[in-house]
Amino acid sequence: MPASRPATHAGAGNARILWLDVAKGLGILLVVLGHALGGIIDMPGRTVPSAFRDIFVGIYVFHMPVFFMLSGLLVRPRLARSRKGFLIDLVITVAYPYFLWSIIQYSAIYAAGSLVNRPVERFWPAILNLPWATISQFWYLYVLFFMHFVALVLVPRIGARNFFLAAVAAKLLIAALAQPYVPPAAIRLLMVHGLFYAAGVWAGVEGLERMRQWLGARRLLLALVLCVAVAAVMLAVSHIVAVRGAEFYQLKSYEISVLAWRLSLLPAACAATLAFVACSFLPTGGIANMLAYLGRRTMAIFVLHVLFIAGTRIVLSRVLPGADPLLLLGMCSLSGLLAPLAVYAVVRRFSTSRAFGLG
Repeated sequence: MPASRPATHAGAGNARILWLDVAKGLGILLVVLGHALGGIIDMPGRTVPSAFRDIFVGIYVFHMPVFFMLSGLLVRPRLARSRKGFLIDLVITVAYPYFLWSIIQYSAIYAAGSLVNRPVERFWPAILNLPWATISQFWYLYVLFFMHFVALVLVPRIGARNFFLAAVAAKLLIAALAQPYVPPAAIRLLMVHGLFYAAGVWAGVEGLERMRQWLGARRLLLALVLCVAVAAVMLAVSHIVAVRGAEFYQLKSYEISVLAWRLSLLPAACAATLAFVACSFLPTGGIANMLAYLGRRTMAIFVLHVLFIAGTRIVLSRVLPGADPLLLLGMCSLSGLLAPLAVYAVVRRFSTSRAFGLG
């Protein structure tokens, strides 16, 4: 594997790590595909291929763990540089986009009425509850904010290793809790996914760089890791389907996603996350540059993609009511990826400000 040479991109203000941008690019592709699948699964009155739900749950086994782990990689050097700067940047780059785009997306959902899969009738209660109740995909930014904040408080005091051990304990605790002792959704999600974020904090970029160099000399081992990960995810999907039976193929997307984060599937999530990171070391040349291009625009794609996926799905379902689900999936995925990139390009053409919350 070629060395990942940091390259400074115009306007970035700091060096970029190629494989990390590639990993983010691969990750955001999975996010877009997952939400395109979820939107089609939730369409009322439409039968979708059973494979859609299988692929959807397979993606959810590991794609959020991947993003949380990637989000933790640069935490220690950023804290070492300036804890105050870390907090200010956290407010600007995570909290602000969370509120801004939650309001924009929810406003669009409210205005669309019965055209969306899950219409909403009340506007202001949801908006005023944003400080403690999340909307759609923005739960990720909400949980990430608190993960970063907890790291800001704890990592300088107890160290990255103990921070990871605390996250492991939280994962086991949330799995053991039963009603009525289960905490609110945001805290629950923090406890469920904190393990992967803390692993990223502990490993850091330097840890993954060592892994990259070690695997680079062991191609057969790398191939084995990828095969084990694929098998683990397939077994996880089979396990979920077997446990839920025929009911699985009637579940909505949000019900399926919760199944993918159970403690029993943690080994599959860990194996797939490791393999995903290893795959990020492989692309070179034009493919690597393309994925890194997406990785540098992850926030723009993340906050905008659901709007364009839903819009495309609504239009196609009216224009082509009997459209093939695969056609819907392809068109929704493309719009969820390309339209945010176009918006980002237009915004950056006229402004470098972070006022739009696009990263």
